[in-house]
Amino acid sequence: MKKIIIALLVLIAAYLVGAAVFAVANGQADGKVLNVEKQIIADGDMEAADTSDWNAGNSATLTKESGAAEDGDRVLKVAYNGTTNPFAYQAQVVGKTYRVTGWARGDGTAYPVYSDSGYTTWAGTTSTEWQRFDIVYEVVGGIQARLYAKTSSSGYTEWDDLVFVEHVGKTTNAEQQLLADGDMEAADTSSWAFSCSGTGGSNSKVAGAAEDGNQVIEVTRTGTSGYCYVRQAILTLGKTYRVTGWVKSDEVSVPRILMGNGLAVGSYWNGTTSTAEWQWADFVGQPSNNTSLYLGTTDLLTDGFVEFDDITVTEYTGPATDNEQQLLADGDMEAGDTSSWVSIQSDLSKESGAAEDGDLILRVSYNGTGAPQARQNSLLTGGGIIDYHLTGWARGDGDAAYPSVTAGNPLWTGTTSTEWQRIDVIKAPNVTTFVAYCNAAAAGYCDYDDLVISELRSVP
Repeated sequence: MKKIIIALLVLIAAYLVGAAVFAVANGQADGKVLNVEKQIIADGDMEAADTSDWNAGNSATLTKESGAAEDGDRVLKVAYNGTTNPFAYQAQVVGKTYRVTGWARGDGTAYPVYSDSGYTTWAGTTSTEWQRFDIVYEVVGGIQARLYAKTSSSGYTEWDDLVFVEHVGKTTNAEQQLLADGDMEAADTSSWAFSCSGTGGSNSKVAGAAEDGNQVIEVTRTGTSGYCYVRQAILTLGKTYRVTGWVKSDEVSVPRILMGNGLAVGSYWNGTTSTAEWQWADFVGQPSNNTSLYLGTTDLLTDGFVEFDDITVTEYTGPATDNEQQLLADGDMEAGDTSSWVSIQSDLSKESGAAEDGDLILRVSYNGTGAPQARQNSLLTGGGIIDYHLTGWARGDGDAAYPSVTAGNPLWTGTTSTEWQRIDVIKAPNVTTFVAYCNAAAAGYCDYDDLVISELRSVP
């Protein structure tokens, strides 16, 4: 029997490795090509032996060379052959929005440009180091996706591992992420346009994370640079959007998230300078004056910086869409009693002190018999098959008790701090019961408010 089990484990491991190899070979090595996002261009990984999938523009000489950016063996070389700015291209469809990721590099003189048949959507540098790009653009008139070598004389650029997909955002449900690089994990800031109302200022990716990942984007104001910000033109005038994410001040500058460039009611959110800790932003509004989302600072005269991480922008469809419905009873904790919650080894009560809105919260208190719990049964599909989205707020008692949420497997764990802590996780639970714990081995309590749990359904 032991030999049979070992053999089965070996087969399973081989299958998983094969699946991983298949994903990499199909341009999915960065994990960002979702089920509904299909690679559109041919030979995006540049591993075909010839250049027959690519067309030459401006007399370009196209060849395959060695020197992969990340994996594989080959790259596409676009070289000057007597005409300024040679390029390689494949067709694209007018009226659609695309997301393109990949790698490019210059030759020390020529520099790479990705273009929509005439206007630049990304420009690299002349550096011979590989440069990562991640862009989202709508095709207005250009029918070609072009890979340029920007040069007026001899020179070339090289390209590798292009993934070209119709952009549908993070298709976990009916609310689709509109930002490129909203998690700030791209190596550079090429997805973001930067400007200041005066002179000076800068933006960069720096180490750090609000919750997960390795990087954040930092916007710095200096001298006479005025208001400084990064932006993406992703909004539509007249539509309503929800913006969530994390911001941080240097304790001098005030961070701001702005829809459009006017300060109309509901079009912006301001943080504070009160702390160097991450602040949670979550607001609904409409863009004013233009279609850009801005991340920057309100300060016109103060030198300093602000940071942003895990920013999500979705078209707002209300608190519960057809594909994302609240499953918890009394998740907002505004019922006058605790009858919607099952008490296990706990004293449950409603207290005042809302995290964001409303009046009441749920308090889960130790009653002398173990870790106290508040439950709702048979809400979920167990077995770790279907993902659920859990959001809300929780806090400890400032002593030894700290909150956590489980559904068979751990979903989220907080700290003993009495400050409200944001919950925002996606997990596939192992059981059908939703449990709000208070990890208290002695007298203590934990508070919960505005919990929403919903099943995530892929866009068909």
